[in-house]
Amino acid sequence: MCFLASGGRRSRLLVVFENFGEVVEERTGEHRFYDLRETAVLSSLLGRLVIEWGKDAINWSKSGTSAAHLPVVQIADPDAVPFPGFDSVLLSHAELQTVMGDPRYAIWRTALGSVQGIYLIADTSTGRLYVGKADGSGRVAPAKRCEREHQRPA
Repeated sequence: MCFLASGGRRSRLLVVFENFGEVVEERTGEHRFYDLRETAVLSSLLGRLVIEWGKDAINWSKSGTSAAHLPVVQIADPDAVPFPGFDSVLLSHAELQTVMGDPRYAIWRTALGSVQGIYLIADTSTGRLYVGKADGSGRVAPAKRCEREHQRPA
């Protein structure tokens, strides 16, 4: 199983693999390789199963024995809206309000809250542009109005 950090010590189930054994011909003096294949086992919980990783959150590798004791803290809403990737985020004001308030967009808030960056908000009714930077502890900071007003596109 592979988990993706989801904020704090929490992690979400990302993918499950079945182990078909060691690939002996790939073995070296220092490394062993295994034939791992993605499986549909637990597919209904992918992206939904949230666990508490533990106090050693920096150690992202767990043996099966220690992983078996990690507590499940949530089974998230199955109707969660998947995050499309940072290059695909282009939202209207109404959509942004939905993303920030609707529980189905929790994954979006986690993703957007995990990065630093500069963003632009365009007021389509006035043509004004607002630049913000996300670099605080929550990574989401209020937008700051540009010093120069820009003309509304024709």
